[in-house]
Amino acid sequence: MQSLTYVIGNDKRNLVDDIQNFKIDFEDSNLNWVQARQYEDGMRQVFVTIKNEDSTPFDLTGCNYWFEGILPDGVHKILDAKHGVAIDPVNGQFRFDMPKQAFAVAGSYVQAFFRIVRDGNSVTTLEFDLEVLADKVISGLVPSDYITPFEDLYAQLQKMGTDTQTMLQPLPKQISDLESKITQDGLFTQAEADAFKQTMQDDVAKMDAQIETLNQNGYRVLPYKMVSVTTDPVGVNGTISENQIEHLATIGASLALVDMVNIQSATDANPTKSDGHEMQRVIDLCTKYNVPIQMLKPHLSINWSDNFYRANYNPTDVISAMKNWGSILMSYADICNSNNISILCIECEQYILTQNKYLDSWTDIINQIRQKYPNLKLTAAYMGFEIVDPEHKDLLQKLDIIGLNVYPGYIIDSYDESFPVSYLVQAFYNTVAGYNIAALIDQVCDELQKPALITETGCIPTMEGLTALVPSDYDSSKGANDYEVTAYLMKAMFRFMQENRNIIGFAWWHLNKPFSFFDDSNNTDNLSIAEQVFKSYIERKLI
Repeated sequence: MQSLTYVIGNDKRNLVDDIQNFKIDFEDSNLNWVQARQYEDGMRQVFVTIKNEDSTPFDLTGCNYWFEGILPDGVHKILDAKHGVAIDPVNGQFRFDMPKQAFAVAGSYVQAFFRIVRDGNSVTTLEFDLEVLADKVISGLVPSDYITPFEDLYAQLQKMGTDTQTMLQPLPKQISDLESKITQDGLFTQAEADAFKQTMQDDVAKMDAQIETLNQNGYRVLPYKMVSVTTDPVGVNGTISENQIEHLATIGASLALVDMVNIQSATDANPTKSDGHEMQRVIDLCTKYNVPIQMLKPHLSINWSDNFYRANYNPTDVISAMKNWGSILMSYADICNSNNISILCIECEQYILTQNKYLDSWTDIINQIRQKYPNLKLTAAYMGFEIVDPEHKDLLQKLDIIGLNVYPGYIIDSYDESFPVSYLVQAFYNTVAGYNIAALIDQVCDELQKPALITETGCIPTMEGLTALVPSDYDSSKGANDYEVTAYLMKAMFRFMQENRNIIGFAWWHLNKPFSFFDDSNNTDNLSIAEQVFKSYIERKLI
């Protein structure tokens, strides 16, 4: 993503030397430029910062961002009022996701600028030099005008089917008039753009009932809604039953498959993969009950137990350990490919090994996996604070999805059962450890332009489980089964994910004790309150 910085009142383009050819002279200007490859499809993003003359941020609150330009062919135009994204309006920052039509013709734009609009009035225009590099390998994007909101509304109307054909009849004339206007006079004036937008909105208003079905809940539907299960060859972490998998099918959950990789000690450089028999048994059960497996996530363990604190893993021979780990990950990538698992998590909380100084080893592993399985998505399960640690950031740039395990400790003081769900939601903005999970996610996602996946979250089903990951008074022999606590946390977590634009899913921890959220002895006719919440949110498409 390229960055542009403007100072209102200072950064101006030079006057046009040749009115006929209308080529902007940037020779002596404070140059802002963007360069892209021809035929790029929505992948070119520009980050813009605007300042006042005294270097203070220009307040963009209430502003809309338009991109306007004349393609290098001098014929076709872009007027895009859709793809501006507010990043930090108070501090004068926004992002613009260029449409693919912007890169249909190789060469330098005749003119390119962002128009900043507030309350229907143009606040300022920001010129920049836009150059499209030729692509000699592929072709096929035919140059055309791109005008929003017409493009989106017209596409939406086409999808409505035969019931809306009568409403489409006036559009050809409007399109013809629009093309004539563009050919004769160039880009829209602000008033004409607003008038055209109102006409389109009037047409859409006539189809409220149909359009509402396209977005009836107003929430983003997350593609990943997983529950974690763990497999190992000796059953030390519990054994997954057929009844448990059937419960997942009933509530509409997919599965995050955690498989143990054994080491002898925290310094052992020779991790050993399980024989895979138990993992295959669970895969077969998921196939039987049509439960999708969306992520495979290996965990380092000592004596196959998941109690090992992986942040302490510090092998005596890092190079050898990483080579061995790479071979293990490649075998897991094979399993993902064979079982239609879309995400491979390449590490979990291995804090020492995710330092930037080990990036070369990770790069070798990632390149090998991508060469054989280019469509497999890669993530890593970082500890929450780790995702913005400068010493651990380089690996994230190599991945497709930013993963993090989230256990913030939800209750700061005392708890009253009358507290609303919003009480717990606030924990994601102010944890007991003193950091803001929501801000951390947004910071790294905006910087790296990648989505986030909560690779672990959950609690032991007891009130104290909201205070600590494993409560000090937890009695493993007696267990815990206050599933209302888990239901309460689920509502808060789901609310938080609804609010955060960067999160694409989660893996709830866990199907087995002590984190289980239903009684395995019950059949699927007797769902726990937590299961009912999970199922309800999925069925109503609230997550």
